[in-house]
Amino acid sequence: MIVDGGYTNMTVLRTIPCNTAVIGRIRKDAKLFGIPIQNTETSSGRKRFYGEPMPTPEETRLDNSIPWTEVSAFVSGKTRTFDIKAVKNLRSKMAGERNLTLVIVRPIGYRLSQKSKILYRDPAYLICTDETFSGEKILKDFLGRWQIEINFREEKTTLGIDEPQVRNENSVENVPGFMVATYGMLLLAGHKTQTSLNHKPALPKWRNKEDTIRFSGAQYVSLVRGEIMNKSGFTTDDKSDVNPLLFQVKMENASQFAAR
Repeated sequence: MIVDGGYTNMTVLRTIPCNTAVIGRIRKDAKLFGIPIQNTETSSGRKRFYGEPMPTPEETRLDNSIPWTEVSAFVSGKTRTFDIKAVKNLRSKMAGERNLTLVIVRPIGYRLSQKSKILYRDPAYLICTDETFSGEKILKDFLGRWQIEINFREEKTTLGIDEPQVRNENSVENVPGFMVATYGMLLLAGHKTQTSLNHKPALPKWRNKEDTIRFSGAQYVSLVRGEIMNKSGFTTDDKSDVNPLLFQVKMENASQFAAR
């Protein structure tokens, strides 16, 4: 599960299902602890969950004794290089007795133009509840989270998942799940058609076709709508027919072109 800082809290991290790992962002001043050393011969009372206080993520980033590691990850259409620090065997009061891995991502420099000075974004601080994950895997998995944001945007703007007007309790729970499942089937069908038949949605003229990696749900909806129109007789593929008599078409065919 890849989550943002709003979900990296005690409510989520202490109720993780079995066989599930969580990767999320934390604050730069988050309080972290080491793993406690349990001495069964002299210790009394309840079991300790937290050891000695450890440096905050920001202090770890500034610690020159911990080296940076260079890794490569695919993001924004190309493979890019990142510098990270990974620290294992940590604990936090948010996660209880779970062992955590901290990953710090060094800020990446960028230019607004070729002649402008180099600017830097803020560093990223990530934790993972699975101590077997490497720092590189944690970073790659978190970078893939951006597709979730695209998913939310398309479900709201293209499908209108927040617009159904239902009042029954079962409908309120089932309609969003049904629409998300439909959205997933649309993307899978479009991907299958694209890979097997090399049938790709049309792109606007301003788009560079060489850098197209992911087609949007709206493009697949437009493609499906065009195929329905052609098969229903609402329009024609004949390029010479520049002025079709749309008003002579049956109304049931025209309704297939209606928006959501």
